[in-house]
Amino acid sequence: MYIELIGLGNASATVVDPIDVYQLALINKSQRIMLVHNHTDGGLKPSDADKEITRILTEGGKLLNIQILDHLIISEDGYYSFLEQGLIESME
Repeated sequence: MYIELIGLGNASATVVDPIDVYQLALINKSQRIMLVHNHTDGGLKPSDADKEITRILTEGGKLLNIQILDHLIISEDGYYSFLEQGLIESME
């Protein structure tokens, strides 16, 4: 397993470049990745930007043959799983 911090933001937003995500995955010869970010306000509802970056990264993963296992939003209140909510397809 390999863990990498891709971006830091402020209380309202973080900019993530898909190239940075997949560059590290390719360098490490990853076949699967997990996306995780936090919501410091405690909310677990994904924003439109969260949904859009998940869609972009999922499409990129298909092209590169890298599976996204899940995208988790974490906060003090718990977590939100894009996989559990049906927003990412399971590759089983």
